[in-house]
Amino acid sequence: MILKKFQPAIVALLCLLVPAFTFSPGARAAEPAGPLSQSNRYPLMLMVMTPVPRSPVLPEERFRVRLKTDYTSVHIDKESQDFELLTDMEIGAVTLEGEARIGERLSLGFSLPFVSYNSGFLDGFLEDYHELGNFPEYGRSLRPKNEFACVVKKDGETWFEADQHGLHPADARLDLTYAFPAGERFRSALLASLKLPVGDEDKGFGSGNWDAGLTLLSRFSYRSLAFYLNPGFIIPRDPETQGADIRYRTMATVFAGLEYVHSPAWSFMAQLNTFTSPLKDTGISTLDDPSVELALGFIRSWGRNKASFSFCEDLSGPAPDFTVHVGVETGFDL
Repeated sequence: MILKKFQPAIVALLCLLVPAFTFSPGARAAEPAGPLSQSNRYPLMLMVMTPVPRSPVLPEERFRVRLKTDYTSVHIDKESQDFELLTDMEIGAVTLEGEARIGERLSLGFSLPFVSYNSGFLDGFLEDYHELGNFPEYGRSLRPKNEFACVVKKDGETWFEADQHGLHPADARLDLTYAFPAGERFRSALLASLKLPVGDEDKGFGSGNWDAGLTLLSRFSYRSLAFYLNPGFIIPRDPETQGADIRYRTMATVFAGLEYVHSPAWSFMAQLNTFTSPLKDTGISTLDDPSVELALGFIRSWGRNKASFSFCEDLSGPAPDFTVHVGVETGFDL
């Protein structure tokens, strides 16, 4: 069962590896453009800092600005002895990010997402899709189509209950990156992150508390391939709630990605973004298991500008059913 879930990732990696090794032994491609900046948009994971794929290479320009949009479908309706979890909705997110290079080794970045919870329009299509592919649909057909619900309780007390409509700020993030001296093929950096409690914790847009994280960013390049590996950890503080007693634990994080640099303009990527759940012993495997998201996509580069597209699929744990991501970014000097 586990192997079947990871079949898309295995196929994607093979599709990138085969064309890369058709180049001659001495061939060298353009500079890698990745990784894809995918984010976990599951509502409970908006309460904590989650890992975002990053390159260890600082921007060449003094400033870099990125605008990301994500659209996500979420459906989980489960109960345990302690927890009641009902999240049936579609989520739109727009994230503004910026990064300023400070000298040759340091950069300071920020990220501010705006999130909208909605009833959506995809339930009929997704029901047909799961039936056609004989995929599990997790009880989606038992609820009315395109009807909004988002409430989480513990021991009968509400953690949060979200409303639909409107675009609301979620918790923001600050990043400080230190790049180590570069080798010919290997690049690395240390990323320190801080989550700022900007979002409304009662409506499911934040935790009302600060989180901190540390990540080692690394990239190994060979011919037209680039391999990314970013291990780290996150220390989340317990969230503010409407009454429920919620306790968090330290999270271990690992991001792995493979990029095929087809040309200076085009890069294609397969990525796995994983982290252990901040929750434990809820009795609901979706919340207790590690989150594993597969992302497949590409980056189109021209000059200082980039555009990215990816499709993210939930393989395990607290992650959306799927997420479609589109991003644009540009760099400039003052």
